[in-house]
Amino acid sequence: MHFLTNVSVSVGGVMKPAGYEASQDVLSAAYLKDPKDPQWKNDAAMNEWRAFMTNGIRRRPGGRLHHLRLRVAKGLEQVLRQCGDELTHEKS
Repeated sequence: MHFLTNVSVSVGGVMKPAGYEASQDVLSAAYLKDPKDPQWKNDAAMNEWRAFMTNGIRRRPGGRLHHLRLRVAKGLEQVLRQCGDELTHEKS
């Protein structure tokens, strides 16, 4: 059994080039959807990310950094909506 961190588990960037047979018995700490993984082809959140990436946002290899930025921004947006005009810990 092998353990990989989230930076090493990209299906398109690591697993496929290494060979899928080499990824047997691999456990990972991945917590983001891999944009190159075909299982997310019709996923609503990934489609939102793809639209975000194609609307003039500077790309980085693999898109991971921007994917994380979008998720953080969405989380912050939700917190601000919940707080309304009263930015307190109790409201978030």
